[in-house]
Amino acid sequence: VQSRVSQRTCACSDRGKGMGQGLATNLPYEVGEKFSCLDEKTVWSVHRGKKKADNQPVTVFVYDVKSGTEEQLKVAKEAYQKLKTFRHPNVVTFIDGIQNDATVTMATESVVPLQEYLKQQDGQNEFSISWGIHQIAVSVIAGTSNECDLLPTVYVW
Repeated sequence: VQSRVSQRTCACSDRGKGMGQGLATNLPYEVGEKFSCLDEKTVWSVHRGKKKADNQPVTVFVYDVKSGTEEQLKVAKEAYQKLKTFRHPNVVTFIDGIQNDATVTMATESVVPLQEYLKQQDGQNEFSISWGIHQIAVSVIAGTSNECDLLPTVYVW
């Protein structure tokens, strides 16, 4: 679930650390800085990225099969499949992805974790923030979360 507010720089990202090393390199995307603030909160390693062909910004979600459990792998594969097939204006858009023995990787439209966006705003642009939270609530009330059981983290773009 997401809110249509402008993207800001993530204060807690690890700039330059692990820039795509060991990640699914078969995708036509460059994997950039990691949002380390999401560590231990999701099965995904979430990174800024860009499409190699035109430098279009994307967000890359990577699940490392070797470092996770069977249950986490099941969650990652289900989220991948559901996000790939589900379309809703308040849900992040799946662009591309790959599943193999090493990773489950997907590229989505460029988003930022809501937690980080709110830290960056520091009370500024309250209307955009409240509108985004309203959109999340409307999506939940409309049954979006019940229908697709999406990623447990909220992002903004």
